[in-house]
Amino acid sequence: MATENSLFKPAFYLAGEDLSSDQYRFVIASATAGDVRRPDTEAETSIGVLQNAPEDNEPAEVMVHGITKVRGNGALTVGMFVRPEYVGATDAGKAKDAGTGTNRQYSRGLVIEASGAEDDLATILLIGPQSPFPDRCGLNAGTLTVTTDSTTGANTWTAAELLGGLCLRDPAGADRSDVTPTATLIVAAIDNCAAGDFFEFTIRNTADANETITLTAGDDITLSGNMTIPWNTEKRFLCRITNATVETATIYSIGEYKGAGPVIGRSVVTTDVTVGANTWSAAEMLGGILLRDPTGGDRSDVTDTATNIVAALTDAGIGANVTGASFEFSIRNTADANETITLTAGVGVTLSGNMVIPWNTSKRFICVITAATTCSIYAIADSAEPGGVPLIGRTVVDTDSTAGANTYTAAELLGGLIMRDCAGASREDVTPTGTLIAAALVDAGVTAGNIVGTSFEFTIVNTSDAAETITLSGGADVTIVNLTDIAENNCKRFRCVMTAATTCSIYCLGTSVVLA
Repeated sequence: MATENSLFKPAFYLAGEDLSSDQYRFVIASATAGDVRRPDTEAETSIGVLQNAPEDNEPAEVMVHGITKVRGNGALTVGMFVRPEYVGATDAGKAKDAGTGTNRQYSRGLVIEASGAEDDLATILLIGPQSPFPDRCGLNAGTLTVTTDSTTGANTWTAAELLGGLCLRDPAGADRSDVTPTATLIVAAIDNCAAGDFFEFTIRNTADANETITLTAGDDITLSGNMTIPWNTEKRFLCRITNATVETATIYSIGEYKGAGPVIGRSVVTTDVTVGANTWSAAEMLGGILLRDPTGGDRSDVTDTATNIVAALTDAGIGANVTGASFEFSIRNTADANETITLTAGVGVTLSGNMVIPWNTSKRFICVITAATTCSIYAIADSAEPGGVPLIGRTVVDTDSTAGANTYTAAELLGGLIMRDCAGASREDVTPTGTLIAAALVDAGVTAGNIVGTSFEFTIVNTSDAAETITLSGGADVTIVNLTDIAENNCKRFRCVMTAATTCSIYCLGTSVVLA
């Protein structure tokens, strides 16, 4: 028995004609907004199945999604795709076998309960519209077959390999001109092939050197677009059947993607300790990570020439369209003292931004090719490293038991943790001056011109064994904000913020009890 289970039946449709004899038939959305009608041809896509029997301009209940009864034009079997039938102006909309090939694109239902004869009710699951050929092999059906080839010489791809969807091709030592199958073989490989049918496939060049693949045409194949696949690149193609009777087809190049080579993902780390200026090679820059120890003094390193950078990109598989190509690289200053690196320009290279890399800092750059022999390198970010100085990660613990007021050094504050025993009485300790704090920050790798806004945190722990307090007061050009005394067995966190070249404010962030 035919059944139904509605998921979506909009309430806003009207019958655009007398549909009182069309209950459980497919209807079409009319050109008049909100109206539905019978199909005028079999080359129309139905909006859904009519659930009631309205006369002209009466409300029409249409099931758009769900499980519904439908009137068949004959026996309908389980698993059959169905579409609207058209016999004449007053006899249209019954469900009929959608068949295969391009007719399948108008199917709107899958039979889940069969009908025996014309005008019997079947049950269908409303779906679609469908692909013109969902029963094909290859990408259109959702399956994927991977073909790997390393032919030394030209390779002729089979129709099954292209329909499989993904071809991995190693040119094996030289440029290759591979050949598509003939149109006759492609048409034969597609079930119920018709003009307009199509499929997509991808060829990836898996070479380990600068070797290209060029796709050339088999018999009765027309190629459209750039058919060259550079090293480290994959290219997508669409094959469209233009005539299934005399077998002709056109293959279109529709997209190119870079793979895993150095310019687009593989990192090579270069370490340099040159005493003096170092010239970075294009290969080192493309590698992505440059670790540079200035080895005893400030250094002015030099980029490679733009010509060499362009050549390296070409070797990496960027192809002939080099203008606009870009890559990123980083230089880390691994010095163990306050030594800077300044990046200067090779021939044909224009620099933009701050090219100074302070001690204990990494800087990211992006290189953009502006012409065949010129490029621009932009400084895009600084990052402090977690290794070399207390300011950015390393804690130095200072222990003090001065019997009297203690003046902390800037190095002690930057160290991050001060353990203070008042040694018999409450103490009024003093910070270093703003000038000394600024100098210590510069020694720790902060660029003098960027000192304003620089900040760091430190903690003072009162380790006294009696009721003795610590009061912190500011040295010259230092302002203390929100300070309360640090009681015995308590600690306070502070943040020091540089407000000018030689002035700063120290904020009390909070108090914690130290567990004995």
